Amino acid sequence: AADRALAVVLIAAFIVLASLIARKLDQRAERSSFWALVAGIVAARAGFVANNWDAFALEPTSILALWQGGFSLIAGITGALAAIVLT
Repeated sequence: AADRALAVVLIAAFIVLASLIARKLDQRAERSSFWALVAGIVAARAGFVANNWDAFALEPTSILALWQGGFSLIAGITGALAAIVLT
């Protein structure tokens, strides 16, 4: 699916950019970007699950099926920004 391919490309670009920034400016940027990525993915999934709880309530284990898609952009950005501020 195009949306998942785009997500993979954007995640890879984020990792490369964070590595370049870490090498040029500050080593802490790499650690911060890692946590931003993790927090962003978790928050994006949690936001999607919260908005669609009726579908997930019947089969809660499907919350972990990240490969099936279903992410909230706003929640993901908020989670990533929170991780950057906190690290």
